[in-house]
Amino acid sequence: MSDASTIALPVRDRDVRATLRVPAPTPSGVVLFVHGSGDGSADGFADYADRLAALRVASLVVDKIMDGYGQFRRNYDQLASDTIDALSWIRHHYEVPVALLGYSEGSWVSILAATRRPDLIDRLILCSAPLVPPRQQTAHHWSNIANSNPSLLQRWLARVRYGLGWSMLSATDYGRTDIVTSLEDIRSPVRLVLGQDDPTIDVPEAVAAFHRHRPYDEPPLLVPHAAHFLPPSGDWLALIASFIGQK
Repeated sequence: MSDASTIALPVRDRDVRATLRVPAPTPSGVVLFVHGSGDGSADGFADYADRLAALRVASLVVDKIMDGYGQFRRNYDQLASDTIDALSWIRHHYEVPVALLGYSEGSWVSILAATRRPDLIDRLILCSAPLVPPRQQTAHHWSNIANSNPSLLQRWLARVRYGLGWSMLSATDYGRTDIVTSLEDIRSPVRLVLGQDDPTIDVPEAVAAFHRHRPYDEPPLLVPHAAHFLPPSGDWLALIASFIGQK
């Protein structure tokens, strides 16, 4: 096992809090976690990081910088630059395989970072990844919320909110870029991990998109009985640890 240590990481010309876990004596690889939507703390992903440490994989989790990040305006290019800063720090300090793990919305950020700096990563892992354009993913998510309410009145009100939200969304900068096609430009091997019962994303479409853009990679890994938040137990993390540590 390993102890978690808090470090100051240089990101956007400032020191940002990060949590580093390094198993003894030598890790087989290092993974950088990239947060999903909303704010993201260096304390996040602790259960995953502890399990990976037991499997000899070091990890780094960084506080997400929220400048310019809001409900309808998200600068994925800037978040990718933040990710590249963290990857550069890892490359400077470790001579083992480096992996990038993007969770949910963090998958889009990770894809951009991997295409811009392929020299910094050896493996890319996309977990609970909506492999559709951001606006399409938002529409899918809101539609599911609208249809999941038990009463007719609640469904009607949810659909009104969905329609208003979609009108606002189409008028903003959020979600205009199809990042998914950039998967074809990534040089390193990629693994896709999805919860088989995830209601947040379109799982069949994510699987189909991965096959279209990455036909030469291992097929998507579907975690049985899992939703959007994948369980920190089970075989999938052991498979990912092995994938990260491959020479």
